[in-house]
Amino acid sequence: MSVIKTKGGGMVAAYEPEPQDRWVKTLIRASDNMHCLTVQRISQYQQAVAWAVSMADQFAMPLEIVPFDVNDLVKLNRQRLERGLALLTPDEQHGLRQDVVSTCIQVMRDCDDPSVRSDAYDVLVQMRMIQ
Repeated sequence: MSVIKTKGGGMVAAYEPEPQDRWVKTLIRASDNMHCLTVQRISQYQQAVAWAVSMADQFAMPLEIVPFDVNDLVKLNRQRLERGLALLTPDEQHGLRQDVVSTCIQVMRDCDDPSVRSDAYDVLVQMRMIQ
């Protein structure tokens, strides 16, 4: 983690992205809660840091730059995802399952990244489409 102090006394804590990270969020602490100010693609990590540094003097608390991946996204939104899936009709659930299977097969066939292909394979195993 890099800590960047501005000339005006503001501060930014920027966590370094990991290879699996796909997005970056800019957070600020207010009382006991963290509030998300922005979410951007990981390719915009440097822009997120630059923006936070330019804005840090406007806030009493430090800004945090936090990269995250799909697993983090699911963990943060698990209950909301489960409630949404529970509202689907059986036909919609079947259609979603077919879409996931088709997408994973396409990823395994066409993706150049071996870790992404491996993840797609793991999904198909968990869905009992492959043994």
